Amino acid sequence: MNQSDYLILDGLGKRFDGGAGVRDVSISLARGEILALLGPSGSGKTTTLRLLAGFEQPDAGKIVVDGTDVTALAPVARRFGMVFQHYALFPHLTVAQNVGFGLEGLKLDAAALADRVERVLGAVDLAGFGARSIASLSGGQQQRVAVARALAPEPPVLLLDEPLSNLDPSLRERTRRELRELIQRIGITTVLVTHEQEEAFDLADRIAVLNGGRLEQLGTPEQLYRAPVTPFVAGFIGRATLADGHVAVEGQRGLLTVAGQRTPIPVSPSMAGAVRIAVRPEAFRLAAVGAERWSGRIVARRYLGNTALFRVGLDGSGLELEVEGGPDEAKIGDQVGLEPTGKGLYLYPGAAQG
Repeated sequence: MNQSDYLILDGLGKRFDGGAGVRDVSISLARGEILALLGPSGSGKTTTLRLLAGFEQPDAGKIVVDGTDVTALAPVARRFGMVFQHYALFPHLTVAQNVGFGLEGLKLDAAALADRVERVLGAVDLAGFGARSIASLSGGQQQRVAVARALAPEPPVLLLDEPLSNLDPSLRERTRRELRELIQRIGITTVLVTHEQEEAFDLADRIAVLNGGRLEQLGTPEQLYRAPVTPFVAGFIGRATLADGHVAVEGQRGLLTVAGQRTPIPVSPSMAGAVRIAVRPEAFRLAAVGAERWSGRIVARRYLGNTALFRVGLDGSGLELEVEGGPDEAKIGDQVGLEPTGKGLYLYPGAAQG
């Protein structure tokens, strides 16, 4: 934590009778930063957002905004903006009335309220839409109305709960781009919950990967993909196959054995012994079968245009790896060798438990 931290989650913990919750979650955000909470169902991302919003009180830890401890404050006193999964717009009210609904507590006169509504509609590229009905808007426009309503009280923090889940797939990519540009333009500190990696990668500056209520890793999309610190992160972010193996260090090289097959890899002597490995599609290239080279048979091929994903069943095992290659490099049934590329292969001490 340092003086540039604007929003701080410090050791947050919350237990429920059913067992779900969060344990010792600590994250700090700079002013204007966008953070995505990403994880499988039951990972703790929604609980973390509810703790931030004040809908739940933590059993441990605190929440600090711009130097002020808000942990004990009620949701209304925090003044956070929030966009729910289903937007919660009022269909019988106009766009302007929906946006102005959250301003009633500010006791603005009619002229000031109208000016605030028009300004925030302009900020979300809906200038002139105030008199329209909600039913006349597209899904993306309704989402922007929900954001405008959350922004109208000028909150210190914006919270987004699965903000794009109700949009058609064809609208999501464009709306993600528009939403990120909007948040960056306004410069508001934002925390969003999503279960979709693509959404988190598109929207967030950094991503907090949660698992079983714990923070597994916090980093940029590039850091999470290229330097996953746990097998869970490696398997959850992007595409990867997890397996158990063994590393033997012989002089200046390491030999990685998986399912009885060995291949040389660069490795630290400290990694000798049982390991858990994560193998991304770019970790190996297809090659001729040879000594000290994993080998297997092509069991499936997925055409991706300029490239293809080949599923290779390693000889003598039930393990299948995805390998990236040229679309015409091999065909189903071919026997191939696998040559390490020097990237996309991650080793973690110890075998899987259980």
